[in-house]
Amino acid sequence: MEGRKWEDLEINCLVNVLGRVGMESLLMDVPFVCKSWYRASLEPKCWKEIVLHGYSSRSNSLWSRFEDEYEIRNFTITKLIKLITNRSNGNCTVFDVSCSFRDEVLQELAEKCPSLMRLSLRWLTSESFSILPQLMGKWKLLEYLGFPRSSYAYKHTRGEINLKFRQILQEISLNCNKFWGLHLFNDVGGFGEEEISPIVTYLPKVKYLYLYGMCDEKHLKTILLGCGELVHLEVGKVGYWAWELDEEMIKLASHINTFIYK
Repeated sequence: MEGRKWEDLEINCLVNVLGRVGMESLLMDVPFVCKSWYRASLEPKCWKEIVLHGYSSRSNSLWSRFEDEYEIRNFTITKLIKLITNRSNGNCTVFDVSCSFRDEVLQELAEKCPSLMRLSLRWLTSESFSILPQLMGKWKLLEYLGFPRSSYAYKHTRGEINLKFRQILQEISLNCNKFWGLHLFNDVGGFGEEEISPIVTYLPKVKYLYLYGMCDEKHLKTILLGCGELVHLEVGKVGYWAWELDEEMIKLASHINTFIYK
């Protein structure tokens, strides 16, 4: 007796599987297998998690495959992300993109995907950084935010950067009741009073905090004193020279399940 074929799989089961294969396979492999897989790949539930890493370069194989298969040229990462966002039809809950894109992407994401739960941005243009505070309030279900903190100095003054940063965290505290995690990348400088104070002020109940950048002993203690519900704290770099945790620091961190400092 001949076994069942993949193309005969019930649509909901097929969508469940295809939603786990990743963006590149959904775009470049699945639609060309058979008609049933093509139809399933158009289901919005396949596009609940938009995860794109390493596709900012036009030399990437995805670009050449995409342009050849669909017979288009001069395609951009912004156009690709907008295409994927539209396919999610408001179902997107995870947006994790490490590529640079135009600010219109975030605007559309806020308008079309109000159920977003995780937002992770490794790169941001100055324009995207500027509008982020006014968009945060639209994602009421947001639980996690990851974004760079200091890559905008060439277009923003330090005062403007600090103000936007405070506004972003304030909007989260006012609108995102389920928020639990903040991941900050600071590959230019360190975390000082301008960064640490807003975290303690607006997110005192944050559970997961990852600071990639320099953080001295004073500000680390401020975090431990001000965020009493932390279960995971990870600091990419501590101090400008090696130092050991003293008894006070150990006591302050005793309630944290995972405490990693490098």
